[in-house]
Amino acid sequence: MMQQRLCLLLGYLMTLSRMGSADQLFLGSDYSAQQGIVTEDTTIHYFDNNDYMVYSSVNFGSSGSIKGFLINYAKSTNNGSLEIREGSGVNGQLIAKISPASTSSWHTYHTAYVGLLTEISGVHNITFVGKDVSGLMNLAWFELSDFTDRIDVEHARIPATEYSDQSGTRIASSGSVGYFGNDDFVTYAQVNFGEVGTSDGIRFHYSKNNLGGRMEIRKGGPTGTLLATFPPTSTNDWQMYRDTYIGLDDISGVHDITFVAKDSSGVLNFMWFEPTKRSADLNPFVLATEFSDQSGLRSTYDKLGYFDDGDYATYSNLNFGPSFATKAIVVSYAKANTGGTVEIRLDGPQGDVIATFAPHHTGGWDTFVTAHIPIDLVEGVHDITFVGRDVQGVWDPRWFELSSQLLFTLETDYKVDDNDGKDIQCTYDTVQNAYTDQVYNRYYSNSGISAENKFIAHLGVSSKDEAMDYVKNNLCGAAQQAMEGIPLDDITVDQGSQFIELYYSGRGSWNEETETKLYPGSSASPANVLKDDAYMVNDYKAISEKAMFKMPNLAQFDPNICTARAAQCCWPRDRQANDNNGNCGTPYDSDCIDKDVADNTDLCYNELGKAPYTNGIDANGFSTYDHEGPVHCHGFAWSTDEQEISTRYKANALFFVSMYDHMYQRGYVENIPNSPMCGCIEHMPTVSRSDCTQTNVKEYYTFYEDMSGSGFSGIIDEIKLQYQACQGANGNNNDLSAFVQQLVNDGKLSTTEQDIFEKHVVGTGNCQSVVEELWEDSGFKRGHDINYDEWTFIVGESYDSETPIYDKRLFREMFEAQDIPIVRRVCPSCKTSHKDIYYRRLTPMPDDFDLLDTLMNNWSSTDNKLNEHFSLHSTYVDAYYGINGWTYCNYDDPGIGFPRDCGPHGRVNFQWNSFSRGGGQANYHAFMIPADPNFVSTYEPPLFPKLKGIDYSYQVGTISDGEIVGYFDDNDYLIYTSINFGSTFGITKGILLNYAKGNYDGGELEVRLGSSVNGQLIAKISPAPTGSWGNYITAHTGLLTEVSGVHDVTFVGKGASGVLNLASFELSDFSDRTDSYLARIPVTEYSNQSGLRFIDSVVVYWDDYDYITYANVNFGVSGTTSNIKLNYSKGNNNGGVVEIRSGGSTGTLLATFNPTNTGGWGIYSEVTVPISATIGVQDITFVGRNADGIMNLKWFELTS
Repeated sequence: MMQQRLCLLLGYLMTLSRMGSADQLFLGSDYSAQQGIVTEDTTIHYFDNNDYMVYSSVNFGSSGSIKGFLINYAKSTNNGSLEIREGSGVNGQLIAKISPASTSSWHTYHTAYVGLLTEISGVHNITFVGKDVSGLMNLAWFELSDFTDRIDVEHARIPATEYSDQSGTRIASSGSVGYFGNDDFVTYAQVNFGEVGTSDGIRFHYSKNNLGGRMEIRKGGPTGTLLATFPPTSTNDWQMYRDTYIGLDDISGVHDITFVAKDSSGVLNFMWFEPTKRSADLNPFVLATEFSDQSGLRSTYDKLGYFDDGDYATYSNLNFGPSFATKAIVVSYAKANTGGTVEIRLDGPQGDVIATFAPHHTGGWDTFVTAHIPIDLVEGVHDITFVGRDVQGVWDPRWFELSSQLLFTLETDYKVDDNDGKDIQCTYDTVQNAYTDQVYNRYYSNSGISAENKFIAHLGVSSKDEAMDYVKNNLCGAAQQAMEGIPLDDITVDQGSQFIELYYSGRGSWNEETETKLYPGSSASPANVLKDDAYMVNDYKAISEKAMFKMPNLAQFDPNICTARAAQCCWPRDRQANDNNGNCGTPYDSDCIDKDVADNTDLCYNELGKAPYTNGIDANGFSTYDHEGPVHCHGFAWSTDEQEISTRYKANALFFVSMYDHMYQRGYVENIPNSPMCGCIEHMPTVSRSDCTQTNVKEYYTFYEDMSGSGFSGIIDEIKLQYQACQGANGNNNDLSAFVQQLVNDGKLSTTEQDIFEKHVVGTGNCQSVVEELWEDSGFKRGHDINYDEWTFIVGESYDSETPIYDKRLFREMFEAQDIPIVRRVCPSCKTSHKDIYYRRLTPMPDDFDLLDTLMNNWSSTDNKLNEHFSLHSTYVDAYYGINGWTYCNYDDPGIGFPRDCGPHGRVNFQWNSFSRGGGQANYHAFMIPADPNFVSTYEPPLFPKLKGIDYSYQVGTISDGEIVGYFDDNDYLIYTSINFGSTFGITKGILLNYAKGNYDGGELEVRLGSSVNGQLIAKISPAPTGSWGNYITAHTGLLTEVSGVHDVTFVGKGASGVLNLASFELSDFSDRTDSYLARIPVTEYSNQSGLRFIDSVVVYWDDYDYITYANVNFGVSGTTSNIKLNYSKGNNNGGVVEIRSGGSTGTLLATFNPTNTGGWGIYSEVTVPISATIGVQDITFVGRNADGIMNLKWFELTS
């Protein structure tokens, strides 16, 4: 009884307490009556349809003081509603209602702000009634509230979970409200927008991982007054939240606000919102993601993406201030493509255009730059809209802000080109034009002052001359000087402080090492890997395209000696395999020892006194070269004006040419002896020609008005640099001489600089004449006169009037025919000790020993050791008697010939000759043997020999790979010795030429008699492309004239780079054709052609005037041949005619044929064409006329 009275007393006291205060908190378990629920601790569970709890004596205070309920609940299901009714029953007056959203778990609690539906005052019992579902919610607590945390605070941030009602949404564990489908909504009670003018929008924190849908913002409930519509863009992840700003017109006071989803599911998730006033800030800073409207866009991290043609983003309520207060918009953006523009419009995507901006490639979609965009005069508060135009991927903006800074911009564009050049640089005219377009026309066009006079006044000067000087020095010059060039030492910082000096001299590890698996490398981890050791070069390639480099402070680049305004690099060695340049191969330790670059020039001479810094030797004199071996030169040139783009970016050209394009990409290294690897041409060897690179540069300047309002200052915001093969005069590209001529044509160089240049780069074919001038100017009598009564000339350099003997078999026979076999070398260009040397053989030579190659190119120790197999002497008498022999020899440096560093008493460097590489000083020499007038060779060369491409005795310019001769370019040649054409004229009809050609650059192969490129022309072919460099066919090239006897022959490339790859050739009597008539002839066995190609042994791309000739086709005796059968295809209806002629393309017309469509290029048909009476062995030519794509041809045959 005592306990029961105590409980009643406590209940009474609690009731008195509640009656005395509003805003009191009730635990879920504080009900006075209930039906259907289960209480766990103080929380209500199992709250189902029509269950209820009654809470007694709830004090609502005076009228209007209570705005609603704070209800703390959890829910793991969807749907249902909670009714709150006045009184102690389920049918009392409805005073509040909420459809609780799922909180993701029965243990995750959130507090909803549920507004009253009607004002209520005083003390009342209230009843919570569940409706429509089982598991409506778990109720932890509730309290009455005046919502002062919202009502008394302007611009309060309201968490998304503190809603008052909703439909269809859920609360995520992160605290966001999501799962917004079409017509789902969430309402927030009692949001304070302040007095009139206090708020102009809301800031909204949301995420989205899909596209589509929009959000309506309404005053009141889901059907209330529409305030704004917001189309959210994807933020790339549901957990990636972005702020946005949504402008609202004419709103003030306290209101319920409802967000209603439209048009799709998954419209957005949001975390919070808050009223705000953006227009209060003059020149605000705005994130790109804070748009109020958009079309077609997505948010990615902190930027907007997928900004395509017609897409837009609108930003509300931006304060431009009074007129002339805002003059520019500053934007941060990224772009990884080119093209497109952005229109900046007032008050929506159809509003007035106040600026147009062309974003440029920034280096990547994550590489941001800042741009200043001048705008038309705007005043007051406006929305602005950025509209994309013209392309997909216009830009990715990150932020923007309005700016009071008066400015204008200039984009320069410089590209040398004979036909399509661009020369927009920072000059008075371009700067003044930019000012006129962007400043004067916007702000001062009605001032009554001319554009140029306003420009001059705005600069703070009084005359055009002063303005021109101001632009040159204070604007362009100052901006250019402010760009700090990156020193090339930064690239080699890990190589040591003197590495750049060593590198450009042709020394240092990058030049001198070669990849190896020998110590310190291993089979698993090679050492000296160029792309690993020089990895920084690759890293700096991208940097060089957007920053200016600085020329190294080296003697060979001294501006005082660079009077021609041109520089070049020359390399003799290739150290890197598998890059399609040079002949370095794998494995490195056997196939990349002293390998050659691709030859592109002739080395004329080198003056030894110009560059003592390269090897520490201060010497005078000169070296001249005849057959120096492959050398590759590549250069660049620049203007005499120091402010010109070509001048300011010459260090970038040097980096690209030397480090990146030729060393890192191709493996070209080292220097020509006694000259630097790279330098101004005045310090480089004299050569015939050089390849060339130019730099195409765009610079982006911004000129800002000084704070005083008088004068401007400028900066270069960005550069974009592109490397390109030089575009020279008259369409002659990738040629340094032609590029210098184009610079002269453009007024960038004068003929004074060109004259200096042409003394060092002398032109193709001019080496001999300039070397002769050098000898004459130096007072030397050049040469050694051969006494033909005593000596027979074998081979040499600079003995152009002599006929060389390149046949190793004939030379060996002549050498061994002597009683005492001796060969002599005279060398007028060598040191005194090496001007006359005699090689005496002491032992018989093995059958496979090639003495001629040993002397010319490869001085080897195999069967060739001093005083074991041979001896060396300084006079013929000493050699004959075998006395006073030399004491020192070394060997085995591939490409270096006789006598390497052998000397009378010790090592003597650089007195060797080589017919395949440069570097030795024996570039004027002759090998001879004692004359024997009674010598008759017993060697009988075989008739119709089949020779591999590599069976040449001498070559210039080509590169061999296995048995194939490749890199056969213009004026390259191969000499094959002792070729037997037969004892009488007419035995040999032509040459079977097995070749491949993988380009479409044209070119011809000349076949000439003798060991000279100027011998009699006996055959000629224009090789047709065969589909690839690995697809070989055999052409039947007829002789132009009858030849008999044994001759050397020379194959000469003409007219193109990559004339062909030569696998083999053989002389032929064409007996497969001439001895039988009516023979079927594959189309690949042609003798000459023009304009055609082979694919899979078929002639294709047969157009108007293209032709193909077949040699020595036997028509038989009279009456034998009356038709020709063709196997052809045609896949078009273009028409066209094939003329069939005897002889060449203009020979006698035998027949015409009109090919018809066979149903496709792969569908072949046979057709028989009658021809005019023809007898005997004739050449036959098929000529296309009147159309392109006339036919494809597989074979033909004569028929009776």
